Amino acid sequence: MTRPLAVAAVVAGLALAGGGLALERACRTSAQANRQWAETVALANEPQWLYLGEGRAVARTSHQIYLHRQGSQQVALDTPHFILGMASVRPPGQGPRLLVLTAERYEGIRFYRSHLLLLDPDRPEALRTLSPEPMYNFWDLSVGDVDGDGVAEVGLCTWSRTVLNPQVANRFFVYGWTADGDLYPRWRGSRLCRPYVWARLMDVAGDDRAELVSIETGLGGGQMLVAYEWNQFGFWGLGDSAEYPNLQVLTPRRCRNGDKVVWAVCHEPPLQPRDRVFVLQGSRWQAYRGLAELISQSAPCPFLPPETFGEHTYVSGAPAGAGWNRPLPDGQ
Repeated sequence: MTRPLAVAAVVAGLALAGGGLALERACRTSAQANRQWAETVALANEPQWLYLGEGRAVARTSHQIYLHRQGSQQVALDTPHFILGMASVRPPGQGPRLLVLTAERYEGIRFYRSHLLLLDPDRPEALRTLSPEPMYNFWDLSVGDVDGDGVAEVGLCTWSRTVLNPQVANRFFVYGWTADGDLYPRWRGSRLCRPYVWARLMDVAGDDRAELVSIETGLGGGQMLVAYEWNQFGFWGLGDSAEYPNLQVLTPRRCRNGDKVVWAVCHEPPLQPRDRVFVLQGSRWQAYRGLAELISQSAPCPFLPPETFGEHTYVSGAPAGAGWNRPLPDGQ
């Protein structure tokens, strides 16, 4: 009577083992898919290419940075962490350097445990890890001279808590450079005016100083383009736009009159991409219609020369060199 029980036990054991192998295989497949998605998300941040001058350029993938110089290519950085962004910087007393943002892991929809690395393109082996703490979970970086002293500060998007606010949320920090080339916190904002989904340091006022530009969620549920100006103690509001559905910033461009514009896309129902060009005028972002709505018009926008945006004619049927020449009413 014991033999059937023994056989049954063996069969049950094999079934459990098979289930365990299936579960392990499923977990492995899920982990691989999650990693592939994380690599895709990491590459969504701009830029993928940077020109460093003197015939040198760098390109990044989700885990490597390549240095291109005089027709040759070498790996300047190879890391198991996810590379989320890079920027060209010049710390005090040093030559051009590459600032690199990495994260150790990706969970759900966010990256965690971030690191900032300083890379000398001429000496990749002398890689330096800077002092900002990994617990702040930085997920994007930008650089810009907020105070006009000629040295660009570092802006960092973070998913973290602050001393004054224990709730985890998107926040924006600004770091300055120490004399020995490390970073120190100049401003750790507990929040912007509204919850934000994207933020960068960029000069949009044409004054050779960087403003903080963000996409924030308005009270009506749409997204607003907002600008802040540095006041030595932090940022105060400089201008905001009307609300638009699903704004996505493409690039800032300098105009013929010395100002800068921000080129954005809003995805209106039914998910039709529409170009928008925003110009900061006083305390208001003025929106101009995009290529898709002005195909039949030949007069260029008085702010934006056609040659500055011909490379972005991704809207089907839009001719290179089309332009904007009339402002939008608020909310359109």
